[in-house]
Amino acid sequence: MISPQTLAQLHRWWEVGAVAALAALGAYWAALGGYILLPLGIALIALCIPMGLSAYRRQRFAQTVGAAGMIEVIEGELRFFAPDDGRQPAAMGGFMNLPDLVELRLVHLDHHRFWRLKSQDGQALMIPVDAAGNDALFDVFASLPNMDSAALVSALSSPSATGTATQTLWRRPDRRAALR
Repeated sequence: MISPQTLAQLHRWWEVGAVAALAALGAYWAALGGYILLPLGIALIALCIPMGLSAYRRQRFAQTVGAAGMIEVIEGELRFFAPDDGRQPAAMGGFMNLPDLVELRLVHLDHHRFWRLKSQDGQALMIPVDAAGNDALFDVFASLPNMDSAALVSALSSPSATGTATQTLWRRPDRRAALR
């Protein structure tokens, strides 16, 4: 019988395992050789490399749920629902249209980490890193123009700072400068 903790870890790594299984199938086909299976196997392996890297980064980005609140991403809008229970400092619910997003920061406040999203009109949305649904944020943040997903994952992997610290991870490129 598998313990619940082991089952949870296996479930967390399912996407990486599925891509690894596809790559193994590609290696098997390539090992069989021939004019059809060899190129198909190599093509499948080549396809699995970026998929596996993305799955691995997504898995490293996901955090164990420990904060109150829930994150949803629906049709270009990021929503954060948070109860006012006093467990998280400065956490408030709200929403942000993704096309209006101009800045993304990782903020450390008294041993809690938050995503700070800033819109064009200056409004900010603070979302705990470990809120429920945090795994959906990787695809949202990785799709931002000029976002380095490896830097995004490494920022989360660094140990939590004590006190207050802010790390700017992304700013929207100036559209006027891009037109010049």
